[in-house]
Amino acid sequence: MMDISREPKHVLEAYGAEPAKPPANNCLLARRAGRAWVSFIQLCHRGLGSHGNLPADIRKTTPRTTDQGQRRVVLDIKARG
Repeated sequence: MMDISREPKHVLEAYGAEPAKPPANNCLLARRAGRAWVSFIQLCHRGLGSHGNLPADIRKTTPRTTDQGQRRVVLDIKARG
């Protein structure tokens, strides 16, 4: 389930999934887990915590690295009802 290399190109592009983009890849894995009827899925974004320099750190990581994949997984969930 963790190997995304066989996903169609259009799906990888829709999620922004590639080796250097773990947040997008995690969203794609969440999609796959949902299709396998996993009942609870939690996505974590490594390196982004709620302590320390959050205002500056959050600007560096989001939305650039997370929005595309998060949007896509929500649209996929809605499309599947």
